[in-house]
Parts: sequence; C-alpha cells; structure tokens
Amino acid sequence: MRRWSPNAHAFALMALSSALAWIEPAWAQASATSSPPAPVSSAPDTPSAMPAPAAPTDPLALAIFQRIAQINDQGGVLTRTQITLSKAVSDVYRQRQYLPLWTDTGDVQQLLDNLRALDQDGLDPADFRTQEITDTWNRMVAGTPTPAQRADFEALATSACISALVQLWHGKVDPTTLGANA
Repeated sequence: MRRWSPNAHAFALMALSSALAWIEPAWAQASATSSPPAPVSSAPDTPSAMPAPAAPTDPLALAIFQRIAQINDQGGVLTRTQITLSKAVSDVYRQRQYLPLWTDTGDVQQLLDNLRALDQDGLDPADFRTQEITDTWNRMVAGTPTPAQRADFEALATSACISALVQLWHGKVDPTTLGANA
C-alpha cells in the first residue's frame, strides 16, 4: 500500500473536495430540468469539437471556454504529459460548463499553501508556478480583473493543481523515458 505524506494527503483531500464542485453544475442542472445530461463526446479536444458554454451570455464562462481552446490548440509537438494535462483541464471545465472554479479566497489560499508545501514531498513548488499564481491572485483581488484575466488564472491554478496531484501520485519522472543505465 502506498503511503502518502501528511502534505500529500491534505492536498489530495482538498482536490477531492473540489472535485465535487467540478461535477456539481452538471448534475444540479440535470436534476433541475429532469432531463439527462448531454453525452460527452469522445472526439479530440479541439476548439471545433469542444461544446460551447451552456450560458454563452456569461462573459467569464465564454472567456474560460476560449482560454481552454487556446490550451488545446497549442500546435507543435507536445509531450504526452502536456497532452494529458490539457485534456484534464478541458474535462474539468467542460463538466463545469466553463464556470469558474477558483472564486473563493479560502480555496485559493488552500491551493497555494499545499503547493508551497510540496517540497516536503520532494517536489519543487516553483515547478507549479506557485509564485505566478500568488501574484496573479493578488492582482485580481486588488483590482477588477477582466474575464480574460480571470480565465487565465483559472487555467493556471487548475493546471497547477492537477499537475501536483499527478506528480504526488505517480512521481515526476516518466519511467518510460529512462534508459536501461539511468
């Protein structure tokens, strides 16, 4: 059985509790309308294959949708890790109908605290852009961010959270990339 450090355990619990919020809009809307949720396509996550936000009149949901489309349309050669991460971020927001996830100061602070403590698990907090997340959040709280700025923050924070969870569970190095003498 794999043993998690206290920090990894706390981080996982935070993410699991947030996961309930990730799915909440889909089932909440389904129960309110008494119709089953729309099926999720197995098509690749390209801007044309991604469903538009349920409420296209919401400027923030539309900005998040556009930001996620940019992530998925990076072009060039992507690593397996980059592809997996962009799909995971896309899935989170598609399930939430592109509604923001990081709106509560307490949730953001908990994310930042857990990212900063990753050194206790042998990971470098800087790898998760912890300072950039902190600086961006502080600028947003101090002013009135545009929907595009909030969407950028959403993508940044969610990517960091998912990356940290994956590295806590699987490790940072992909064993398939190591040579026989490594």
